[in-house]
Amino acid sequence: MARLVRSDPAACAAYWELLCLRMEGDLDVETLRRALQVVVGRHDALRTRLAPGAFQEVLASIEVNLPLCEAGGEAAVAEWWRAIAEAPTELERGPLFRFALARTAPGEHLLAFCTHHLVSDGWSIGVLLREVGAVYGALREGSAPSLARPMQFGAWAAEAGRLHAAQAEAHLAYWEGVARGLAPAEPPRRGSAGEFRGARRSLELDGARVGRLRAEGARRGRTLFMTLFGAFTHLLHELCGSAGVVACVSSAGRGVPGCEGTVGDLAQVLPVVSRRAASLDASVEGASRSLLELYAHQDYPFALARAHLARLGLPVPEPVAAFNLDPIAGEPSFAGLRVQVVPRPVSFVRRALSFNLLPAPGGALLLDCDYAAGALTPSEIEGATARFIALLEELAGG
Repeated sequence: MARLVRSDPAACAAYWELLCLRMEGDLDVETLRRALQVVVGRHDALRTRLAPGAFQEVLASIEVNLPLCEAGGEAAVAEWWRAIAEAPTELERGPLFRFALARTAPGEHLLAFCTHHLVSDGWSIGVLLREVGAVYGALREGSAPSLARPMQFGAWAAEAGRLHAAQAEAHLAYWEGVARGLAPAEPPRRGSAGEFRGARRSLELDGARVGRLRAEGARRGRTLFMTLFGAFTHLLHELCGSAGVVACVSSAGRGVPGCEGTVGDLAQVLPVVSRRAASLDASVEGASRSLLELYAHQDYPFALARAHLARLGLPVPEPVAAFNLDPIAGEPSFAGLRVQVVPRPVSFVRRALSFNLLPAPGGALLLDCDYAAGALTPSEIEGATARFIALLEELAGG
C-alpha cells in the first residue's frame, strides 16, 4: 500500500478511514482536544510518518489540533466535510490523522474522526473511540485516565512475523489450492486516478430485519456475517453475469496474544472465490463454507501468499468487490454526551464496489455502499442496493 499511496494522490485519498460523529450535549472542546492528545501519545502508529528514504519513522510527539468551525445548514456541513475528506495528505510530514469539529446548532457538534489506513484499521478506530471517550470522561471529572498499556504496532509486527514464518507451509498450501481452482488471470492493472474517484450511497437496515436475519441464520448454523456476505456474493453474480466472482473480506489480524488494544493496520484483506449457485440459499451456503475454510488462514498476510503464488506461476485471485462488517460495538461513550455515527459522502473509493456495515442503535446496521464512478452509475447502485435488501428480506423469511 505504501508504494501505491506515494505514487497516486487519488489512491492516497481513498485509503483514509473517514468517520463522522454527531455529539449532542454540553461538549467541552478543549477537554476533547486534550483527550485526543493523550490517546495519540499512547500509540506509536498514530505518530508515524513515511519519511524520505525510509519506510516508516515514529515521531516522539505530535501536537493534536482540533479546529472548530460554525456550520449551520447542510450546505455548510457538506463544504466542511468535503474540505476534510479531500485535503492533501502529507505522508512525509504527517500526521496521518485528522480531527475537526463543526458546530451545527447550540449543543450539537459534528466530529470528523479520520485516520489513514497506513496507521489504522476498523478495529483500531473502535479502540481509539473507546479510549478517547474514557480519557474525556476522566478529564471532565478531574481524575487521571486509567488505561492499560497497549502493545505497540512494532511489537505486534515482530511477533506476527515469527508466527507467520512458523505456520507458512499450511497457509501457503491452502492458497495454492484456491489458485489452482482459478482460470489463468491477466496481471492486475495499476490503479489510475479515475479509478479511485467515486461516491457513496448510505442506508439503514432496521433492527427488526437484522434480528430476523440473525435468528434465521442461527437456525441454519450460520453467523450474521455469513448470511450477509452470502447475499452479497449472490448479488455480485447477478451484476456480473459470470460463473465465478472474487470478493474480499477483512480479517482483524489479531491472532497475536495481547494485541486487542493495538492500533495500526493489522487487518488482512482476503479474497473469497464464489461460484454461481442455483438459488439464493445455495449461494449463502457456499459462501459460508468458503468463509469457514478461510478462517483457519485469516491471520496470514495475503501479500505473502500473493508473492508465493507469483513465484509458482499460479493465478492470483483478484477481488472485484469488497464486503466488510466493522467491529465497532455500539455507539461511542462520552460523559454527558449523546454520540452517534452519521453517514457522510465520500469522493474516493478503493474498489469498483464495496459494502461496509456498521452497528447502529437498536440493533440496526448502517450500510455504506461505495462505488467507482467509472463502474456504476447512481441509478445502478440504487438498483443494486434495493436488490440486496430484497435478498435479505427473502433470507429473513419476509
